[in-house]
Amino acid sequence: MSALVLYPEDSGKDAEDVLRALVKLLTRALAPDHRHDKLKVNVANSEPRAAMRAHRWASPKEEGLRRALVRDLATRLRSGELIVFHHDGDEPWQGKPGSAKHDKAVEALLRDVRRALNTGEPDTAPVPGFLRLVPHYSVEAWLYLNHAEVQRLAPERAARWLAAERRPGQGLDHLHKPKDDDAAKGLSDRHNRDLARNLRLEDLQESPSARAVVEAWRGCAPLMSALGAARA
Repeated sequence: MSALVLYPEDSGKDAEDVLRALVKLLTRALAPDHRHDKLKVNVANSEPRAAMRAHRWASPKEEGLRRALVRDLATRLRSGELIVFHHDGDEPWQGKPGSAKHDKAVEALLRDVRRALNTGEPDTAPVPGFLRLVPHYSVEAWLYLNHAEVQRLAPERAARWLAAERRPGQGLDHLHKPKDDDAAKGLSDRHNRDLARNLRLEDLQESPSARAVVEAWRGCAPLMSALGAARA
């Protein structure tokens, strides 16, 4: 069965646990009966992980890291592994998958990955097994939808803020820098792991960017085959 390999933009000490929990929740939306313990979610390390930090892979000054990332992605895809490429949207939700702020850089990266794979496909062809994980504005907009945990961790200011800002069917995706909002200062990065650990799927699905990720992943045949193999 194919393993998922997570390439996280976030570098905080709990980032891996947070993103793993979100990946497993998103895959549950695709295949509710698959067994999480049978679905491996590994994390990239070394140079590829360093390239992800602060979008260094998109900087002309970091060509060495970019080349290492392209080689690593191509090697893993060639071996049948599935890539989960995380970066925040860094903008409120604009009504379509991806992020206008970063789409061109991702397209250029995928062009180089295609060439490294030497598939002969056009530069605009999808790369099978490459999955983007793009929350808007940032991962906190998804995590703060865990209303019960927000109330437990920060029962006054943050809970009031969440109740005021949360929009039916839109979640918090309309916000600019949700974790920096003055009214939400009762929450911080140290809470993210707890917020992710027991986030409910029905809460996450309030987010249009989360729903867009699920639908994009649904079109990935290798992922759906892996989830089918992980059924109980």
